[in-house]
Amino acid sequence: MQSPDPHPHLQEGQPISDPHALDPWLLAHLADLPFEVFRAAFLNSHRQLIRIETLFWGGKSQTSVYPRNLVARALSLNTASLVIFHNHPSGLASPSLADQRLTHCLANLFSQIDIQLWERLVVAGQRVVGLIRDAN
Repeated sequence: MQSPDPHPHLQEGQPISDPHALDPWLLAHLADLPFEVFRAAFLNSHRQLIRIETLFWGGKSQTSVYPRNLVARALSLNTASLVIFHNHPSGLASPSLADQRLTHCLANLFSQIDIQLWERLVVAGQRVVGLIRDAN
């Protein structure tokens, strides 16, 4: 008999009712990584999951994000909205000034091409913090 998979699954076409519905998956896949990764959940116009992809990898305290590559991937998948997320291996949930600036830049950039940046989530230890909706 096969033991149950301890990691929550997300499937293509699955509706995402709220960005924090991704939290269990994020915690299972990002909380214990010793380096930063930047990923995106690409959604269609019905907020159904197209796919989740790792886009950028970094070191212990930062990762470089290239907006051009993120936009190109979102357009290639015919994305209507997306949730972006990364982890803080330090376990500190506070978004850095660089996190806040990049989020603002990406939100403006995506709004110009009719794609909604629904949320940016930071995974730190066993916490998930939003930079857009949670800040309001």
